[in-house]
Amino acid sequence: MKMLIDDTGIMTFSTTPFYLIEAEWLHLNKAFSGNKLLLEQKNDELIVTSAFEHMVKTSFNFTNNGIYSATKTIIDDVVQIDVHSMLPTFAYKLGLLNSYYKKLFDRKQQIEAMPNYQNNTELVNERNEIKLKLNLYCSANDSGQGRYVNRLLAVYSSMNFMFDVLNYWGLSNIVNCLNDGFIMRVSKNFENQYQEFKTHYQAEIDDLTFSMKKWQHAIIKSPQEYILINDNDDYKCRNQSFDVSSVYHSKTGKGLRKLKSEDIDQNVVELAQAKERRSIKMLNNYLFKEGIDGIDPVDQAEKLSNIKQLLDEAGVYDAQYLIGRKYYYCFAIDVENNKQSESFANRFTNEVLRNQVFISDCKIKDRINVLDQAIKAIEVKDIDDYLENTGASVTNNYLPSVIDSIGEGQSI
Repeated sequence: MKMLIDDTGIMTFSTTPFYLIEAEWLHLNKAFSGNKLLLEQKNDELIVTSAFEHMVKTSFNFTNNGIYSATKTIIDDVVQIDVHSMLPTFAYKLGLLNSYYKKLFDRKQQIEAMPNYQNNTELVNERNEIKLKLNLYCSANDSGQGRYVNRLLAVYSSMNFMFDVLNYWGLSNIVNCLNDGFIMRVSKNFENQYQEFKTHYQAEIDDLTFSMKKWQHAIIKSPQEYILINDNDDYKCRNQSFDVSSVYHSKTGKGLRKLKSEDIDQNVVELAQAKERRSIKMLNNYLFKEGIDGIDPVDQAEKLSNIKQLLDEAGVYDAQYLIGRKYYYCFAIDVENNKQSESFANRFTNEVLRNQVFISDCKIKDRINVLDQAIKAIEVKDIDDYLENTGASVTNNYLPSVIDSIGEGQSI
C-alpha cells in the first residue's frame, strides 16, 4: 500500500500502527492540551534472527521528536543509512513551509544537484547555512499558531515514514534508529537492494535523498550512544563518556556544537580529539583484532589501567543481547594425511559430513578423530554463496563425534 496523507495532513503508511495514528490525531486536536507529551508507545518484540543465534529484544519508542530504537549489541558488518534534512523535506512535501523557507529549500536542492558542489567552499557554506535555518524552523516548538501543529505534522509524518523504512529492511536487521537515520546488518546483494530502496521511496517522495556507509564493527549502547569502526583512523563515535563533544563539555562546561568558531578553545578540542582517538584504538584493538587480547605491547600499561572502564563506558558490559560472530565450516577427510585404512570407516565419515555446514563460535583447526582419520576443516567465508552454489543442504550448530577426537580419560 502506498503512502497516504490523511485528513489531518499527516503521512501514514501501511505499517503505521493504528494506536500511533490515534495518538497523532489526539495531539493535533485543538481541544487537546499542548502541555502534554505524546505518551511513549513501545513496540516490544522478541525477534529470532535465525535458529542458531540469540533472540534479540528490540524496542521502538515513538515520541514527539521521532523514533528512538536500539538493540544493545556488539556486531560485525553493518551499514548506516541517513535521510538528508528529513524534517524540512517532509515539511516541504506537506506544504508547511512559507514562501521564504520554500525558496531556501529549493535553493538547497539546486546546490545539491550541482556536480561536485562539495569542492566549492562558497556553495558548501551556503548549503550549510540554509540547512541550519530550515532545521531550526522545522524544530521550533511554536509554529506561530500558539501550538505545535506545523512541527508535529512534519515530525509525525517522518516518524511514520521511518517506521515504514525499518519494516522495509526487516525489524530483525535493525540495531539502531535515531529519528533520521538507522544502522542495520548488511544483507547479501546489499548494493542492489539499496538502489531499489532509494527508487521505491523517491517514487513516493521525490525530494528524499540518502547517504550510506558500511562499517566493519558496531557497539550499540543506546539510540544516542553508539560507536562505528572500520579501523583506528576511520570511525564514528557517539558516546557521552569519551567523544569530542562530551570531553569538551566536561572540561569547559560548554556545549561545543552551540559555540561560535571564535569562542571555541582549540587546545581543549585537540585534547578531546586525542582522548577519543585513544579510546577508539583501545576498543578496536581489544575487541576486534586478533592476537593476544588484540593489544600491541606498547599499549599494555594503558590497557591494564583503562580498558575495563573504557569497555563499561562504551556499553560493552551493558550489551544484554549479543549477536556474536559465527564461523562456518565444512569438513572432509584429508586424504594425504589419513591413517585410516578401512574403506568402510572412510565411507561412513564421508557420508556423515556430506552436504553439511557446521556453525561454530570460535575458529576450528584440522584434527585427528577417534577413527584415526585426518579431518580437514575448511572455513566458509561467504555462507550464502556457498549454500546457493553447492549441494550443502543442512546447517548444524554442533560438531558430530566423528569429527572430534577423544581426549585422555574420555570415552565415547
